[in-house]
Amino acid sequence: VVGYTGCNSFQAQARLTHNENEVPQIAIGPIMSTKKGCIGAIDEQRFFQALESSSSLLLSNNRILLINEEGVIVLQGLIVD
Repeated sequence: VVGYTGCNSFQAQARLTHNENEVPQIAIGPIMSTKKGCIGAIDEQRFFQALESSSSLLLSNNRILLINEEGVIVLQGLIVD
């Protein structure tokens, strides 16, 4: 996984598997990022914690939803070509 928060670039390993019900599972981390200090930047630590807490994903209508073990959507994004 690679990305840009609007302030810092980051990368992490992502491992995709399926559980016994064929639900896609994901494990993300550890996350490495640049450490620029930016005024008005998003709360990167909270964003990174959400990424690392993801345990499953759902792809639907050009969206990706990352879901934690409690079934809560922690992040969502658009899939672009």
